[in-house]
Amino acid sequence: MEVVFWVEGDILDEEGNCCFDIQKKEELFSILSCHYGIYEGDHKNINQAYANAIQRHHEKIKCIGHPCKKNISEYLDIEALAKVLNQYQIPIEINCSNITTDRTDFEKLHKLLPLVEAGIYVNSDMHTLNDFSFRQVGFDYLKEQWFLSA
Repeated sequence: MEVVFWVEGDILDEEGNCCFDIQKKEELFSILSCHYGIYEGDHKNINQAYANAIQRHHEKIKCIGHPCKKNISEYLDIEALAKVLNQYQIPIEINCSNITTDRTDFEKLHKLLPLVEAGIYVNSDMHTLNDFSFRQVGFDYLKEQWFLSA
């Protein structure tokens, strides 16, 4: 088993400023996410925020975390996001915790999945060992959507 420490970084604003550290510790592997309450920009500018953050920090970003989370997806342009992700070959995360707690915008996720070229990570969003079981929800979803064979 290999354990890798990743930091879930946050997009802070439209200029693409991000926080990639936890207690001043920054790792090479970062998931870049946008969280309601931490993102300080206008949600109508979320597409510019993603594009600027990825352009500025693509060498640190190993994955985009829960890009279709309901509370940030209203103004998200899926095609624009996919274009910048593909330009830098950055995969996306399917956050299984968000699926099980009804925080995923499935309409946007259905549109995004076939457009992403670099791959998909299935993440349980594990905070406890019990949460590890959430992963199966993500694999089941991918099978239902024909991204995985049975």
